[in-house]
Amino acid sequence: MQNMVATRSRLAELSRGVFAAALLATMATTAAMARPTICPLFLAKYCVINKAHLIYTAWTNPCLAREQGLTVLYAGACKFGPVNPPRTCTGTKCK
Repeated sequence: MQNMVATRSRLAELSRGVFAAALLATMATTAAMARPTICPLFLAKYCVINKAHLIYTAWTNPCLAREQGLTVLYAGACKFGPVNPPRTCTGTKCK
């Protein structure tokens, strides 16, 4: 009888340990996902495409391009398409 009680208490301790480990693993994963992306501060010419499907050369890096909604096609200036970035116009003002 005492042996069964000892086994139950060991089983309870083991299950608490497994639960605690799973909880810590979940918390660590959540914390890692919530961490903001910190992009390096180097710039180079990259040929990029934006969401409007315009291809142009931009001074950026792959991390910054991703944050700006751009897709890097390859490193270096574009061999086709406009050399300057597209102008954004709102109403009568263009940037």
